[in-house]
Amino acid sequence: MSKYSYMTLGRITRAHGQNGAVMVETFSRRDSFSSGLPLYLVPRTLAEKMRRAKSLDSSGILSAPALPEPELIRLTRFKVTPAAKGVLLKMSDASDRSAAEKLAGSLIVIRREDLPETEEDEFYHADLLDLTAWTVSGRPLGVVESLLEGGSAVVLVIKDNDGKETLVPFTEEFVPEVDLKNSRLTVAEIPGLLD
Repeated sequence: MSKYSYMTLGRITRAHGQNGAVMVETFSRRDSFSSGLPLYLVPRTLAEKMRRAKSLDSSGILSAPALPEPELIRLTRFKVTPAAKGVLLKMSDASDRSAAEKLAGSLIVIRREDLPETEEDEFYHADLLDLTAWTVSGRPLGVVESLLEGGSAVVLVIKDNDGKETLVPFTEEFVPEVDLKNSRLTVAEIPGLLD
């Protein structure tokens, strides 16, 4: 279980059309938006403040244990439509393009405790943050600092004590073991990956 109390489902990237809909870049399965679970909006100004404080990584994933509850806006009435690069979200409070444009940069989050448990080999992005990475032979690599969306696989950004970053595709071939209980994962020693 993640130490983070909220998890980012997506980031509003732009207005879409004239009726107040917004395009959301997703960081989770698209059905998370229509699961019936309570969703919250992190206003752009708070998201920017969090990014400056380094409690939000460049992809929009929260890396802060808590959010200031009074600044969150619970989404009560909204419609979700799948789109090629995320989802279209139409909220009752945004009635026109001008209102939707003001939402760009805002985040859509969910309380971690509201999410269903994952399958055995399935993980939420925030569950991987701060895990210690080791090679299969036991050499420490560093800590998972952030994740990048990289084509067919998520890419782990692992940073060592000297600040050196290693990018590792999050697939079973490259990361054969994830142990959330002990806050660690194992990286395969594939030639060229860790050089």
